[in-house]
Amino acid sequence: MSKLQINAGGRKPFNLRLLLALILGTLLSCLIYFSLITVNEIIMRITTVGYMVAAAIIIIIYFIYNKALIAEKINPDMLPANMSAVDKCAYFEKAKERKENSKWLIMILFMLVVPVALDLVKLFVLDNFFPTLSETWFS
Repeated sequence: MSKLQINAGGRKPFNLRLLLALILGTLLSCLIYFSLITVNEIIMRITTVGYMVAAAIIIIIYFIYNKALIAEKINPDMLPANMSAVDKCAYFEKAKERKENSKWLIMILFMLVVPVALDLVKLFVLDNFFPTLSETWFS
């Protein structure tokens, strides 16, 4: 049985465990991030830069592992002529499999980007446009 199952409508089934893992991981990441940035200014800078550098590294790893997602941009006619039809089919199946296997990288990326994005929203939106709200909630 194939690992990539698709239901009758042509869509993948909803994965509740994956969603719960994403939500819990993001909450944990936000808890760690916001706990660390309140310690002092040096720790705040190190934490913010660390999260951004880690996100950049994960993006690079994702694109290297998925071969820059090049398989999505080509069709079987663009592959070398000396490749058999079976090899061409295997190439595209491997690309789908790599993309499916690397979804955990995207989850980690999401968990790293959300806390920094929330901090930036607080910094540039709440602090500037709603200062009393920001002082009340985040003091």
